[in-house]
Amino acid sequence: MDKVSEYQDSGTFRGKYTALKKAIENVFNLYDGTINLNLLISDGNMMYAFNHYSSKPMYMLRRSKAYGDAILISTKELTDENWEVIPRDRLLAINNGEIEMLSSPFFDEELDK
Repeated sequence: MDKVSEYQDSGTFRGKYTALKKAIENVFNLYDGTINLNLLISDGNMMYAFNHYSSKPMYMLRRSKAYGDAILISTKELTDENWEVIPRDRLLAINNGEIEMLSSPFFDEELDK
C-alpha cells in the first residue's frame, strides 16, 4: 500500500488502478518473480483482484439480481454455479458488479513456468 501511495503522490498521471499495477510490479521485482501472490483489495468502491499462485487459482461468479449485478471472488468454487477462473497475472478491476478493466499479462509466459 505504501507503493500505491507513493505513486499517487508523484507525477501528473495518477489513478488507483495504475498505482496498484505499479505496486504489484514492485513486489515481483523485490522477490525476483518468485513469490506466490493472490490479492483482493477494495477501496470501498472498486474491487481489485490479482492471481499469481499456481496452486490456488482465483474464481469469480457473476450474479444478476433485481437490485443489480454482483461479482463474487473466491479461491474455491463455493457452489455448483458457473465460476470462471480469473486469468493469472492480470489485474481485474470490478465496479458495482461490472468488470471495468482486465489488464494485459504482467509477465511473459517464461516467468509462469
